[in-house]
Amino acid sequence: MKIVRILSLIIALIMILPCALSCDTDSRNDGNGSISEDGAQLPDVNWKGAVFRVLGRDGGTDYATIFHNFEIMRDECPEDVVGKAIYNRNYQLEQKYGFKVEQQLEGNVISTAQVALESGDDLYDMIIYTTNYVQSHAQSGYLLDLKSELEYVNLDHPSWNSYANEQLTIAGRLYYTTNDFLLHDKHRTQFIFYNRDLAADLKLGFFEDMVDDNTWTLENMLQITKSVYADIDNVPGISQNDRFGLGMENYVNCAALLFSAGFRITEFNNQGYPKLVGATDLMINIINRTLDITADKKNTYIMESYDCSGANPAHEYLFNYFLEGKVLMLTEFTSFYDEWLYKAEIEVGALPNPKYDSDQERYNTFQEVSSASIFAVPFTVGDSSKTGFCLEALTEASTDTTYDAILYASLPVFCIKAKKWVFFF
Repeated sequence: MKIVRILSLIIALIMILPCALSCDTDSRNDGNGSISEDGAQLPDVNWKGAVFRVLGRDGGTDYATIFHNFEIMRDECPEDVVGKAIYNRNYQLEQKYGFKVEQQLEGNVISTAQVALESGDDLYDMIIYTTNYVQSHAQSGYLLDLKSELEYVNLDHPSWNSYANEQLTIAGRLYYTTNDFLLHDKHRTQFIFYNRDLAADLKLGFFEDMVDDNTWTLENMLQITKSVYADIDNVPGISQNDRFGLGMENYVNCAALLFSAGFRITEFNNQGYPKLVGATDLMINIINRTLDITADKKNTYIMESYDCSGANPAHEYLFNYFLEGKVLMLTEFTSFYDEWLYKAEIEVGALPNPKYDSDQERYNTFQEVSSASIFAVPFTVGDSSKTGFCLEALTEASTDTTYDAILYASLPVFCIKAKKWVFFF
């Protein structure tokens, strides 16, 4: 049954290229909260009040930072660190280059964009999609190629995600991607959090050392989860009151482990077009190693396997399990920190998803396709020079301002390690 679930998920994901992003091993931010001049290549142009118009998602009042494009602008300077960085970045850009950033947030971005694109109206310079919808507009010819159709865009600048660009380029064209400007996608990406206090009690050491030593692999994760199980309630059989190595909300979390270990539905041929990989030995081994961890009930506590009907919300149920030391590790979105983990009185560590083995080139992570953000530029822009300039300026300015702010203010539990290997966007 469990392998059927995983295969069903794979089939569901086959229509969209997974946005697997790599760890950034370079420290690029100076932490001063101002626009850095390092590597700046934009000319000294004043756009005399031009507006860079962004269509993004309105997540509503509940879980605003989870489903809301909060990175675009602020009308006035707020008190929170991230909001203040956004306001200051835009103000500095306006003073330096003479353009303003404006946003239109909608509950249904794809429908709003569809109307504008079909009519040919020049309403937006950037559209921030949820990942699962952007491909349909790319296939319809609604999006510009970021590599060739926008003046001033410099994809080689370190503020752009070179690995994401590589993975999302098809036949030499790049219609959508992410960079340091986007922050919402950082919240909807899967990490592994772990209870460092419990790891110390069990004499397991600090798992970050394995990441640094290039030994944080599926096999080592399996050995850890095997060593943690304990029959806490002294009731025969496995129950939800026992102690487990890994906790997951549902089987969808398996996808994060699969793709991070190198599982791919497609690969690129010599012409740069994707083709189906097929059931190679490597793909089968990745599935089997993932199942070794997640399908064994002594290794992994999966909420949907037990009666959690009283949990409201479900995150709180898993969070309490984590606090109580009933699970050592969690596969969760980084937004889980802002929701719950900031309240934890235990010492929490954070890890990228493990590699398949030590020969894997980089640590990868998995972006949720149904709610994470990815951006594109519509073909309806009337002034591609202005659009390209503003996009590049926003991207370069975000690294040392808003990107830095979310790293240190919103996710402080692993900000130190983040400079080395955890943050990869």
